[in-house]
Amino acid sequence: MRAGATASQAASPTASPTALYLSLLALGALAGCTGKDKSEDAPRTQSELTLALLTDFETEDLPGIVTELLPYAEDAAADETQYEMEPPALSTLDDMTFSANVTESGLIGAALARRIGGGITGYAEAMAETDQQWADPAHYESWTRSIVEGDAAAFGGGEGTLRTDNQTMRIQSMWKFPYNTRKDYTWVDADGTQVIAFRTWLYEEGHSDDEVVKAIGCFQAEFWAETDNGLIWFAATWAETITPIGDEEFLRNEIADSLVSYIEATESHVTGG
Repeated sequence: MRAGATASQAASPTASPTALYLSLLALGALAGCTGKDKSEDAPRTQSELTLALLTDFETEDLPGIVTELLPYAEDAAADETQYEMEPPALSTLDDMTFSANVTESGLIGAALARRIGGGITGYAEAMAETDQQWADPAHYESWTRSIVEGDAAAFGGGEGTLRTDNQTMRIQSMWKFPYNTRKDYTWVDADGTQVIAFRTWLYEEGHSDDEVVKAIGCFQAEFWAETDNGLIWFAATWAETITPIGDEEFLRNEIADSLVSYIEATESHVTGG
């Protein structure tokens, strides 16, 4: 539910000319857009499934979404492709609280996947730690987590849901600002594959002391999957930020770089690398 919202915003998708980001998006378009009415039985595209991972996280459809998305994620992880994401319709995010100033047209999205080391339970255990600054020291001066709901021991053992509140001080270029989020994790059986799906959202705006940089909104959908070929991390982020540095393409690259930094630092923490 948007805090203080009075009307939903109309979507205004934007496109980047960068071929790197468009590669998988184009494949999804070829798979799902033929110029004819789409059959209800037709497979969902990677973009559709990624959006569903965010919007349908609390529904019984989540295991099926992850199961369908997993082959796409394995392909993306194999060649470390990153791609742009269309923004979610704000009306589909009514189970999350966020600023009334968030706009669909302002949300810039990027997604990627990586193969990572370690076992999935090691990541589950690390998510219950109070100090999470290790997860991305390049972008967070501090990160304190509290568990809102769930049993840390049970979650680390492979079952249940963990809901967390995260008080952070984020670093962006020469600025820093509070960046407070909810981050929820849940175990999923994706047709026999062990998965932890998780979802993040910025529940209040954060801005630098001089108000030059403002974080208006951010949503993130991810999963770890323990496949026959090792552990895969899939992540997608949509962010709306006011900053004097860079255009949309620059900001999309910055989102992707932040995801990579986050993935690498977390892997290092969990594996001791």
